[in-house]
Amino acid sequence: MVSRSLHAFTAIALGLGLSACTPSASSPLRAPERAAPGDEWFHRAEQSYAVGDFADADEAVKQAVAAGGHGEALANLRAKLALLRLDWADAIAATEGLTGADSRGYRARALWYAGRVEDASVEIDGLLRDAKVRDSWAKDVAPLARGGAGRKPYAIDSTWATVGLELPSSGSAFVVPVELDGKQVLAVVATSTSEVVLDAATHKEPEWVNLRFGGRFEVRDVPALVKDLSTYSRLFDAPIEMLIGTRALRELHCTLDRRGGQLVLRREEATAPPQSTVLPARYLRGGGLLVPVGFEHGNPGTRFNELVDSMLFLAMTIDGDRWKSVGVDPATLGTDPALKKPTGIVPLITIGSFEFPRIPAVEGFGAFDVKSAVDFRLDGVFGANLLQLFRVTFAGQGERLWLETDVQPYTVRASEDESAAPAPAVVTPPAPGPKP
Repeated sequence: MVSRSLHAFTAIALGLGLSACTPSASSPLRAPERAAPGDEWFHRAEQSYAVGDFADADEAVKQAVAAGGHGEALANLRAKLALLRLDWADAIAATEGLTGADSRGYRARALWYAGRVEDASVEIDGLLRDAKVRDSWAKDVAPLARGGAGRKPYAIDSTWATVGLELPSSGSAFVVPVELDGKQVLAVVATSTSEVVLDAATHKEPEWVNLRFGGRFEVRDVPALVKDLSTYSRLFDAPIEMLIGTRALRELHCTLDRRGGQLVLRREEATAPPQSTVLPARYLRGGGLLVPVGFEHGNPGTRFNELVDSMLFLAMTIDGDRWKSVGVDPATLGTDPALKKPTGIVPLITIGSFEFPRIPAVEGFGAFDVKSAVDFRLDGVFGANLLQLFRVTFAGQGERLWLETDVQPYTVRASEDESAAPAPAVVTPPAPGPKP
């Protein structure tokens, strides 16, 4: 985007200069260069993607392709958008035959999440042989891909169509008892990461594992990465040996219900719950969950992209330059005593068809700078204290979420000074899981 803007500025400046000069006979005027087919649509797609308007970017990419647009930049943008909406086939088709590092990276992710393990291994190894490539995802997944020949990820081996697990009391977190290769362990749902993650204290290398939920719902050939999870164990004062990422939630058609103290897993898609609202879901390169959140009553076009982090024990965070956009005067901000960050009360948020007034928010993005890891506008984080208000069902292989709630408007007691926003009670969030 920057380089294209500079090119456009240079072209305008040169054009103005020529208009002030009279050409000599030896310097005839040249006809202006014609734009390549689909260029205008491609530029619109770039601009829409940069501000997080993915639906418009998708449509503009389709128009660019239909107009005859081509080239690696267009293909890569198409692939990035496809990964966001979990359209593995489109991401693969967009980058077919392209050998650039970005193209191979998108194609490798699409092949991996599509369950084409051996094909993904070829692409990942190609990436890692390139000395110019630094791709931590490819490095982490490579051992699994190389050892995954013949495996079908997330193969459900159960005669039970559905199993419901009772969750232990753990505040707004989703702590889940699960059997890992025959051993009973505690896991935590982590919606900001993609894969299952095992604790490095007990597992030294990424590996394929088998999981069993409720003693009878078995899932074979689950790819699992390895990270240090000791921070989570200290946080919950219990041995946390596994994180459950968004891929498992999608593959197992899960329902998260913190208020009801339950996690539901299914062999098949769930039917639409009564009195639910549907929310389109996007995923950072197929990993961390993104949802649209509205901040103006009666204006459905005002939607910000929020990363859903079930391990951030706040209601939500807001990017520092977005306070006015969500209806908060920066002059009224307070300071959170634990995080030492600005806090405010968002007057009203809309999530699907549900509205909640006076939501506490903290400035920033939580424990790590996720904003610097993405190439589009990210407006904040939707935390566990807000997520717990809903019963969330992953539908359409994760492309959409069904939300139910029995919560009356979520209110926050105002301070004595109405002009000062009270600082919400928080638990300092732990270090993040692996980046998507």
